[in-house]
Amino acid sequence: MEQMTELTKKVLEFLEPDTSKWEYWTTSQPLNSISESACMERFKKRIAQAVSNCEKVIVAGDYDCGATRS
Repeated sequence: MEQMTELTKKVLEFLEPDTSKWEYWTTSQPLNSISESACMERFKKRIAQAVSNCEKVIVAGDYDCGATRS
């Protein structure tokens, strides 16, 4: 956990203020890459289409992840 970025630390502090539980979040939880999801493939195709057609593009998003505190 020494190689943790400042952004990662800030996210962890928000999700889990108790630093003694950080190892659970950084080693025990499998993480799925968003870049491998089906929705990302559709997104990339649509952006490529917009570029080809010289369309204006606005990208907005919200990523919710369910975290429970005990």
